Amino acid sequence: MKTQKTKIIAESIIYTLLTFYFLLSHFNLLAQSGGAAINISGSAADNSAMLDVSSTTQGVLISRMTTAQRDLISSPAAGLFIYNTDCNNFNYNAGTPLAPNWIPLNTSGGSLPATPGTITGSLSVCPNATGISYSITAVPGATSYIWTVPIGASIASGQGTTSANVNFGTTAGNICVAASNNCGTSSTNCNALTFNIASVPFANAGSGASTTQITANWNASSNATGYYLDVATDISFTGILTNYNNFNANNVLTYNVTGLSCGNTYYYRVRAYNTCGTSGSSNTITYSTSTCCSDAWTQKADFGGASGTARMAAAGFSIGTKGYIGTGNDGVFKKDFWEWDQSTNTWSQKADFGGCARYLAVGFSIGTKGYIGTGYDGSSYLKDFWEYDQAGNSWTQKADFGGTARFFAVGFSIGTKGYIGTGRQGCGSDFGDFWEYDQTAGTWMQKANFGGGGRFGAVGFSINTKGYIGVGNQGCGSMKNDLWEYTWGAGSMGGSWVSKASFGGSARYGSVGFSIGSKGYIGSGCCFSTDFWAYDQTGDSWTQKASFGGPGPEGRYMTLGFSIGTKGYVGTGGATSGNLKDLWEYCP
Repeated sequence: MKTQKTKIIAESIIYTLLTFYFLLSHFNLLAQSGGAAINISGSAADNSAMLDVSSTTQGVLISRMTTAQRDLISSPAAGLFIYNTDCNNFNYNAGTPLAPNWIPLNTSGGSLPATPGTITGSLSVCPNATGISYSITAVPGATSYIWTVPIGASIASGQGTTSANVNFGTTAGNICVAASNNCGTSSTNCNALTFNIASVPFANAGSGASTTQITANWNASSNATGYYLDVATDISFTGILTNYNNFNANNVLTYNVTGLSCGNTYYYRVRAYNTCGTSGSSNTITYSTSTCCSDAWTQKADFGGASGTARMAAAGFSIGTKGYIGTGNDGVFKKDFWEWDQSTNTWSQKADFGGCARYLAVGFSIGTKGYIGTGYDGSSYLKDFWEYDQAGNSWTQKADFGGTARFFAVGFSIGTKGYIGTGRQGCGSDFGDFWEYDQTAGTWMQKANFGGGGRFGAVGFSINTKGYIGVGNQGCGSMKNDLWEYTWGAGSMGGSWVSKASFGGSARYGSVGFSIGSKGYIGSGCCFSTDFWAYDQTGDSWTQKASFGGPGPEGRYMTLGFSIGTKGYVGTGGATSGNLKDLWEYCP
């Protein structure tokens, strides 16, 4: 028994030695500081290698697997190397164990497709839109395409192809596509998608109130192609006006609401719309029509408040909702300048007129600028001309009036041009010339002479594109009651004058005039008249209106008039009792 065990042990030792000898005879496996070498020559491993395998008859065979098998490797180490039998290519993990990124070693035999190029299709769509098409150019080597869409959207058709039809929900996001083949899936190309929804507009304060109209205003809304307008008689909009119930105002930011009742309060709101639908309602604006009136005068705050002085022969004009009066004579020549606010019925003193103190000057406005020129300062007739800037409350001297210095002339504006004509320098020196001021160029040009001959103390106003001059005094006491219409013409001495229906009242001078809409008005004058008349441009006729100021105010002359919107204003002037400082509003 002992001999048998000894034999078995001896045989095991001999077998182990023979095996070790066999390995040494066929392979040289050496462990060195540089790494391990596997070869049959006995050569040491290269110092830079951990493992140095050398053979001229055999190679190294690493793990072989399909793309699907590769992707099932659990937590592959960064740098893990395999042979992809689908692509016939070596792949290595350039990512991390948690986020593998398999990269082909080269393109021989096959590789991932390139990232798809530009996505064609609308990137601004409506919520819940259906059948919206997107496409890309085919990627070489790709066998399929993977489309992804925002949450709530779905691929109706075309998944896996270069063209996909998408049904959208109510959430915007990215639309993306990647190309794939047996070697894997490319990076995605994405485009941000937005919904073309019209934002809720913001309604601004109303404007332009008359007895039958208000103007609704609002800010532009993003993506809007138009606006719906509601107008009601109550803030809860239970009493929406029939003609303005979801009224389509189209793509404007202001709208004149007509057919209203005088002295009423109205409420308006707007909604924006486009092809995707309609926004929510804006904030609500409250605005009222003008008080009911018809051919009536209402007294307003006295000129200049407590500080303004009664005077005659002042000059003035209106800009927007503000009226302006300055210069004149209250016993001495004046150059102070005052602003009246129609909305608050208050006066505030502004920068003094830029020229010297004077009276019987001419005033008119063009756009946001006012102008005063000519006049008399007690010793000299004047021809200087000044521009008032409402925003900066400042005066700037402009080119002198083109004609001879004078006083008691008339002035008005038509569009972007101002006009001054007639006037005098003394008894027998009356002027009939007529001049145009170009606001842009700052220059004067003489136009066709006034058709009624030289005079002073006339009245001028404009209606639409026509200018009018009427009444006045010729020589040393020949008062007139004619009316002439000016039609513009180009060049020096351009334009023409036509006689119209004579003024409806008695001949006079030193009267007041203004225009409201398509009507011109003339009243008061020498000698201390109170009658008031309207000229109808269309019918070329005069109609007597309510006497100036009703039965209270006395007749006056050398007074001042201007209009704001649908109202006319007359104030200051001379009367038998002395100079005046009251201001009156006329409602047609």
